[in-house]
Amino acid sequence: MLKRIFGVLLALSLLASCSVLKKTASCDSEDVTALYTDLITKELVKTMSSREEFGDFVVSESQARSLIGLLKFELEQVRTTMSDPNSSKKSCDAKLKIVMPLNMLESAESTRQNLYDAANNGGDVHLASIYSIPVRDQLSKTQFDLEANTLSKNTSFEIQPTDDGKTLFMSSKDISDKAKSIAFVLVLNPLENKAKELKGNADVKLAQEAENELNLAKQNFELAKNENRAARDQLNTRWKMLPADVSSQLLQGQRAWVAQKKVTCGEPNSSKLTQPQSVAEYNASKEALDCDTRMTQERLNYLSY
Repeated sequence: MLKRIFGVLLALSLLASCSVLKKTASCDSEDVTALYTDLITKELVKTMSSREEFGDFVVSESQARSLIGLLKFELEQVRTTMSDPNSSKKSCDAKLKIVMPLNMLESAESTRQNLYDAANNGGDVHLASIYSIPVRDQLSKTQFDLEANTLSKNTSFEIQPTDDGKTLFMSSKDISDKAKSIAFVLVLNPLENKAKELKGNADVKLAQEAENELNLAKQNFELAKNENRAARDQLNTRWKMLPADVSSQLLQGQRAWVAQKKVTCGEPNSSKLTQPQSVAEYNASKEALDCDTRMTQERLNYLSY
């Protein structure tokens, strides 16, 4: 009799243990935040190593996990949106809150701007299109609310126990968009010094290119000036060689030509003109000199017949 009672009690105890070990899906269970954190962490690691997303600046899995560890994920206002009595699956909504270290966003934006400037100034850096968008704008684009160092956004997910009831499985269709924006901030975090170096190198290169462009414009201007001087000297020499009666007949036409040349080309040899300083000024002065030279050579040809 005692053996039978003991056997029944043992069976009941085992059944009770099994029921305790079995997990049931519940949107507000203690496991939900941990499951969601694990889910978004995996998506972040994958995204942060995507060269398609971030160009040259991707990170290793260990570095990604280290950076993700700086964040704190919280789920608030959790609610069940669908529960089928014939299914163990639950559909849930919640507000996701991500707490970042202080100044992480400001540091990320400064780094992004330096990288973007470096790329635009000819730096040796390949950037994906996402770098053209300021960090805060990128977060707003994906509808994150930002307050101080905390991001928040509504999220949806489904939770369901495995058939043996030992573990819970979570899935979310909107996790990738959230991960992309957060990954962008995290990827920028370790690049601050590298971004400054790249921008500095690009600035030096840009300054050198600007100096070379200015020197070339100056050389072209001096060449045009010499050619113009030579053409004017040839015209003056030719005019002096004309017989007095011929030059007298041509004088009125010569004056009209000088006036027309001034209207067409300006006065590139006027003593009132200041020395050009910029590339644009050198190019404009060269253009005026070329015009004057061209008309002077045409007049010289006319007087040579």
